Amino acid sequence: MNLNKKQLSSLKRLISEKIKEDVEISNIVKIGEGCHGSAFKVSLNNNQNIILKYFNNYGRNLKEYENRIKEAFQFQRTSSLIPNHVRIFDIVHLNEEKFEKYEKNEPIILMEEVIGDEYFSDLLNILKHGASKKDFERVEIISNYLINLHSNVGENETYQLYLKDLYSNGILELTNELRNNFSDIEIFEIKKRFLELEEQLSKEQKRCRKIHGEYFPGTIHFNIENNKKQTYDMRRFGFGEVCDDFGSMLINYFIFPIQINGEIKKEFIDIANKFYKSYTQKSSYNKIDNYLHY
Repeated sequence: MNLNKKQLSSLKRLISEKIKEDVEISNIVKIGEGCHGSAFKVSLNNNQNIILKYFNNYGRNLKEYENRIKEAFQFQRTSSLIPNHVRIFDIVHLNEEKFEKYEKNEPIILMEEVIGDEYFSDLLNILKHGASKKDFERVEIISNYLINLHSNVGENETYQLYLKDLYSNGILELTNELRNNFSDIEIFEIKKRFLELEEQLSKEQKRCRKIHGEYFPGTIHFNIENNKKQTYDMRRFGFGEVCDDFGSMLINYFIFPIQINGEIKKEFIDIANKFYKSYTQKSSYNKIDNYLHY
């Protein structure tokens, strides 16, 4: 990231205000890019790091400028709703002169750094060396986090909005991206099954719960020193269907080894069963089995 002196000075001022400490910027490097956006790490002279997250205009549902604004402010709002989520300091923007609190241009999220390694690193280690006691303990931590999160009840009206958003901006977009891999008839059948499920869920009452909305190994980090877990990249409305979180996590125990080795090892079946039983036995009020077997 190439910034001029005025832009660097304004970024320094913004960060100092947010963390309530006068700091200097040591370095800025790009640390990643995904389907939603790009991230830059801003290193400070106090050994703290701050993250700048930009949205890609080619990301899913982010082509339109208005959608990127909506995504940024929805992310800021919902991330404050759940525990152990990285802190979002503010939404800012960059003009020719300086960084400042968001008013126009492209929204940029100013956030704290996620501490620890992605949970994907744990899965890779299981693939290489097998599952240890620590791996089963972490499955329990991941499951308990969802159980506690999902214990918060939301309103049915919010649940209906969630279902509409999930189907229109989620399922339809996803199935359109699969057209190169499936026939038109197969795509139609996939959409039909999802629509039937959406219709069934829409008639349910009291299923609205607080959710993460993007709960998978890429948004879960463990600190090796204290086994503390952090999450980030919360999505949706902050409330919705618990199967969103549970299913997203569960399926990765099968997808990950297939993508790497082309097969599922017994260790991952054991880990998946641990997660499944840990969650379903403690949260039967969500009737999750009804929809996993649909």
